[in-house]
Amino acid sequence: MAKLVDVFVTEENTPIKKRQLPLDVDENLSMILDLTNSNIIGEGTTSKGKDYETFLSLYSLLSFEDINKAFRVNCKDVLDILSQTIPCVGCRRSVEKMFYTLKKFGHPTFHPIEVTKEGFLIVSKSALEDPPTLCALLRDHESRLNSLADGPQRSKKRPRCTLHTLETQRHRGAIGNWLDVWDAMYPICREEALLVETSVLLQTLEAYLRKHRFCTECRNKVLQAYSLLVADGDTPVPPDGVAQPTAEELKGYQKALYDGIEYCSDEKHLHIKCSTDFVSQLINRAEPELNGSRRERHAKTLEVAQEEVLTCIGLCLYDRLHRIQQRLREEERTAKVLAAAATQALGRNFQLAVDEKRGMSKLMLLYEEITKEELAKEIRKENKKQKRKKKKEKKAEEKESNCECGEEQPCKNPACLCEDSEDGKDIIDEKKKVVLSRKLSCATNKKGTKHHPQLMVQQNCSGGGGSVGMAAASCDSCQSAQKNPANKWSARCSSQQSHDFGYSSEGNETISGSCSLPSSPEGSEVACSDGFCNHDDCAEASKENNTLRELLWQKKSLVDNGPRTLLQMLEDTPTLDEEDSESSFIPAEDVKAFEAQMEEVKEKRRELREILRARFEILCNNPC
Repeated sequence: MAKLVDVFVTEENTPIKKRQLPLDVDENLSMILDLTNSNIIGEGTTSKGKDYETFLSLYSLLSFEDINKAFRVNCKDVLDILSQTIPCVGCRRSVEKMFYTLKKFGHPTFHPIEVTKEGFLIVSKSALEDPPTLCALLRDHESRLNSLADGPQRSKKRPRCTLHTLETQRHRGAIGNWLDVWDAMYPICREEALLVETSVLLQTLEAYLRKHRFCTECRNKVLQAYSLLVADGDTPVPPDGVAQPTAEELKGYQKALYDGIEYCSDEKHLHIKCSTDFVSQLINRAEPELNGSRRERHAKTLEVAQEEVLTCIGLCLYDRLHRIQQRLREEERTAKVLAAAATQALGRNFQLAVDEKRGMSKLMLLYEEITKEELAKEIRKENKKQKRKKKKEKKAEEKESNCECGEEQPCKNPACLCEDSEDGKDIIDEKKKVVLSRKLSCATNKKGTKHHPQLMVQQNCSGGGGSVGMAAASCDSCQSAQKNPANKWSARCSSQQSHDFGYSSEGNETISGSCSLPSSPEGSEVACSDGFCNHDDCAEASKENNTLRELLWQKKSLVDNGPRTLLQMLEDTPTLDEEDSESSFIPAEDVKAFEAQMEEVKEKRRELREILRARFEILCNNPC
């Protein structure tokens, strides 16, 4: 806590030392406030540590002229910082008032920071040449002001601090708080604080009489006791106009009650004995009044009237000590806020000078750090992806290793789909059946059964029902014709339908005994199955047949060579037709339209980057 070390008399021009400040309590009392123990500015020297090494590297970049300009700020800069950080209006006004007081009288309160007559905050020349002192001055300058803005606790309804609210001004506080300020005062300050003006005592006495509704007789007794204390001619005369007798002639007067209190007729004030016990007795007499007692009181005797006067003296003493304590706390906080705002303004100005000299601002350094962090995150994500990919590859290799197919005997593993396994053959046969059934359904839906030999084979061999596989197994004549090519054209079928089996483009309406000779490639079954016919309905079937061949080729290559990489699959994939390859590329019109808009896109990106940087710089310079 700050100390009150001396009485400040303007007429005598009392000298103010380092970390001292005049404190005006009221019109008649001014003291000197010593802030040495308040730690308002970082003092001492710092020649070790990481902070000092960082500051020394920045300090070495500037010349002495640059340093002199960097540690010179205007009053407006300090007030702008206060408006951004301190919400209490009373604190800001007190800081402004203290600043102009220092500007007028030039007190060395914040040495090595000085306030010039022109209103600039500067650092002394000796401190500018000493880097450890500057480092100690700017240490934690950003967090110091923020901590002051958070305390003392503010009111919930208003942004004012507790020192500048009306409730604090009206409320007298706890009775024992006067001992704190009593211990913070030197003896000369205590003696000066115990001077009670007679005019102030008389006002307090009259307010006390009105508050407790003293009757006329009791009121006169109290005023008589007061006149005996001051012992001058200004004492009010009773209504009957009779002159008052001397103190010794009065009945019930106790002179011992006024021991320790002396009246000074020249200055018109009372001198109270400078004793902690005596002051405590007087304040304890006023304790019921301080606690808010409002009962009706009487003073029938002169002794009781003297006690009432002592109660009013205790009220005056407590009010004065409470006022001194309040002013001491306000002035101490004001000095801390002004010192913190000044150091923060100097620190910002120094950082700007370093950025200009270095060519790179603090914002750019922050941007580089953020970029490095984002790059590190991307690298970590990529590493995780690679690990997951390797795990999947290992699992695939383990599955493939479980399928071990021999060359001499077929594989009997039900999970294996290789070509030699029985399940693999069944799956391939099923795929053939599915593709063939799609061809048959396509042909029957569009042109009927006139030009499709498979459907006619199905009808002739199975009587118009069943699947293609069953028809091939049930028709013995067809199988014998395939085994014996010589009897190919003499084979007969038992069906009553057409007997040309698709080898003729024309249908037979009459039943004949022999199958017709093949006519042209347009109507043959082989041509349709291979995609060389002119029929439109066979084009889709031929594509499906090609798809089946590709699947079989990929399956065989997988079994022969094991698992293949994506690059090998891409190199071994059959090339597409020209029409398909052309359809897979982006049209030239879309490419030209995209290239025409590239300049506009680049310009919009550049504008967005400039806006982002400007907003980010405002955010860094003006934190909330």
